[in-house]
Amino acid sequence: WKDRAKGIIKSRCCGRGFMDKKKSTIDKHSSTASRLSNRLAVSLGVQYDLELECFDITTAFLQGLKFKEIATKAKELGLEVREHRQVWFNPPANVWRHLRENPASDLNVFDVDIHLFLLELLKALYGLVDGPLLWQLALLYFLKWEAGFTISRHDENFLYIVDNLWIHAICTVHVDDLLVLANWDFLEWLAGILEKKFGKPKRNRLPFVHLGISYERLARDHISLNQVHYLMKIQPASASSKERLKKDNLPLDPVEHHAFRSTLCSLLWICNTTVTIAHRVVALQSEMVTPLMKHLKEVNALLSRARKESTMV
Repeated sequence: WKDRAKGIIKSRCCGRGFMDKKKSTIDKHSSTASRLSNRLAVSLGVQYDLELECFDITTAFLQGLKFKEIATKAKELGLEVREHRQVWFNPPANVWRHLRENPASDLNVFDVDIHLFLLELLKALYGLVDGPLLWQLALLYFLKWEAGFTISRHDENFLYIVDNLWIHAICTVHVDDLLVLANWDFLEWLAGILEKKFGKPKRNRLPFVHLGISYERLARDHISLNQVHYLMKIQPASASSKERLKKDNLPLDPVEHHAFRSTLCSLLWICNTTVTIAHRVVALQSEMVTPLMKHLKEVNALLSRARKESTMV
């Protein structure tokens, strides 16, 4: 439900990508900006007196590269794609009805004949394993060749514009979320060309939350990053019983193991701003396969410590 009062329901057609026969052979890896890149972007933004905004592009995966464009545009970005991709899709029966009733469609397949037809995909739809990669390639290609950014050598999702040794703009990419630092004129210009290409983006100005991190300007040269709200939502890992909790060297059962992994992975993201627990979080990662009860208690102790410190940087 998008709006119950108005009776509006949001619906998407999704493919079952796990049934793709080529899912283990096609290129599908898509990266995101590293924690170092996001911290570096904010630090440089303060040094060069840049404004900070977060852009969110809607229906991103439907706006990725077309399958026939992958090889050429990936090559221009310095990437290699192993094979040409062709995909056919057997949609739910009601999709054909929607296509018949859509004035913009020239497909007129009746229900009695739908078993005779498939749809050939020109680009990815939700559910395909390579959908994130096609979107990333489309966005990076746009930022490089149409917006004028240079892709960093240390992280392909860290982009910048430099002129006469002065940084004019910085952008980090996390799927369809862009953290952009530039002057107001450039931000308005970038929003305009993004709208023409991908549709109107959602824009957030300080203060805002980006990837679970709260950004707030304290003064002209001071931006704080904290994860207090995210931190308070993390649930401690619980033991199945108080008796089991007393035995430090007892292996965790499947439910406890899942809770341990969940809490530990959440704490790993907290290390963005609470670096004092980073060394213990990394050490506990070596126990992810066969953790004991003492490791579950330690991860809960780290959660309590992080909440008490609630470090802001």
